[in-house]
Amino acid sequence: MHGQYVLKNIDDVTWYINIPQEDIYLHYNSVFMLTGETLHYKVYCKNANTKELSNNSKIAYVKLVGKEGLVFEHKIRLANGSGKGDFFVPPSIRSGNYKLIAYTRWMTNGSRDDFFQADLSIINPYANITFDENAVDIVTQNVFQPKESDKLDLVLDADAYDKRQAVNISLIAKEGSAIGGVYSLSINKKEDFINDDGKLTTIAFQEALKDNRVSSTRKIGEIINLPEFKGEMLSGMVVDNQTGQPVSGQEVALSILSKEAYQDIVRTNENGIFYFQLLNEYSTPKALIQVLNDQPSDFKLTINDASIREFSDLQFKEIKLHPKHKDAIIARSIHNQIENGYANVKQDKIIKREYGELFYGNPIRTYVLDDYKRFSTIAKTLEEVVDDVYHERKGGKQRFINVRERETDPYYEVDILPLIVVDGATVQDHESILYFDANKVESISVLRDEYYYDKRVYQGVLMINTFDGDYYNNLQGEHIQLIDLKSPQQDKDYFYQDYDLQSKSADRIPDYRTQLLWEPNISLTGERLRIRFFTSDVRGTFEVSLEGFDKDGKPVSIKKYFKVE
Repeated sequence: MHGQYVLKNIDDVTWYINIPQEDIYLHYNSVFMLTGETLHYKVYCKNANTKELSNNSKIAYVKLVGKEGLVFEHKIRLANGSGKGDFFVPPSIRSGNYKLIAYTRWMTNGSRDDFFQADLSIINPYANITFDENAVDIVTQNVFQPKESDKLDLVLDADAYDKRQAVNISLIAKEGSAIGGVYSLSINKKEDFINDDGKLTTIAFQEALKDNRVSSTRKIGEIINLPEFKGEMLSGMVVDNQTGQPVSGQEVALSILSKEAYQDIVRTNENGIFYFQLLNEYSTPKALIQVLNDQPSDFKLTINDASIREFSDLQFKEIKLHPKHKDAIIARSIHNQIENGYANVKQDKIIKREYGELFYGNPIRTYVLDDYKRFSTIAKTLEEVVDDVYHERKGGKQRFINVRERETDPYYEVDILPLIVVDGATVQDHESILYFDANKVESISVLRDEYYYDKRVYQGVLMINTFDGDYYNNLQGEHIQLIDLKSPQQDKDYFYQDYDLQSKSADRIPDYRTQLLWEPNISLTGERLRIRFFTSDVRGTFEVSLEGFDKDGKPVSIKKYFKVE
């Protein structure tokens, strides 16, 4: 997590105080999981003052932490205060109690006690499980008791169903209740050895919140973590290598090392700090940040990292299982293995990301070098293959690449260098490119038009793509940093078992789902909403859990149960 800011004056302090704090609630599908199952969760981010869903933060952070440390860390994109994610629990995870933790960057300016925390018990049936005759049911450590909502009615069309039978649910707004809101619905098998009566509901969550919670007090000169108002934020500092002092007004370039070749340029502030905000999706989670200067080695660039990795204060209770539950755990594990064996026909649909357009926007001419005679270097390739690009020595010293300008360009006959981008990274040292092995290059693309960014003007753009796509490994120095972006969770449409529409061949496919439905995006736009799903081949008691907030930010929490016989 990046993006720190020094409060410079009383106006900054006032601005900081006046931004409402946030609260995070996580609705997750089960307090108990076996390895090989999937954890689903929905994130709700609320304004701590108004209690409505917050439009401030656009990124939330969700972590699973155990005794041995961090299991996963997810970035979740928030739209209108909510987002969703999932995690397949791998067989490498040990049996034990774990903590789900969720927060926004803005919340890190307050107390960690205000982060969302909840318990998750995981059993690894592929490892030795210790059973204890004196054990009681698995009990989560949350101290809150669930309550039913008085905003909505959730009506099932029966109390018991056959295997593979349709179940119809009606959500009905009670008289006088506000229509609208955002909700999530989980239908999951309830095991006899799980006691989830302490699972945190939206109502208990809201009741536990502090009234008008604010950020921790800060003074002029102190550092805060900025909210991610628009998207992911990256920040860092540039200092003079000789004096060690921050450098203000220095240009810094960001290159997302992806096919989109996203580029951005900003300037450091009076404290030598720079900020980038990533507004668009990107296909490769790597970025290069570097100082833009004729003498870049005169500077040192560092990245601010405010990630929270230390959770030593968390308490984890030991899981104790009574031997009477052994058969139930084995049966669920077998069902789970069969389900995973048919995962290829029960896949979630990954929603294709919409990537931004190439940064320069205008048409570009591309030379695929395999279509031409190969030459040993880029310099010779530019001379023999690529039109309107040449290189020359300037000042009797270093050689530079030039893109031939057009007579209609505003800066025609002005000596301006092009922007050079190799495998998505801005390259300042032209000579290093000229003598690079052209046999490693797949294509060269040329834009002759002038390209403007901030106060910079480039005479065209030269883009080079290598076969391996990793030229950035050649860029070294204290003025440059290669970082892993840890891209946000990709959006999905979750698998829906529909026996009405599927062919008879589906009847021969085993169905041992214990998670019958996970629907993270439910909106009640009228007085009634109907939801339909199908039971599986698993008998037992199933829990229907609806959580969310109406359009006024008031909590809604409903639990119902039915049997499959």
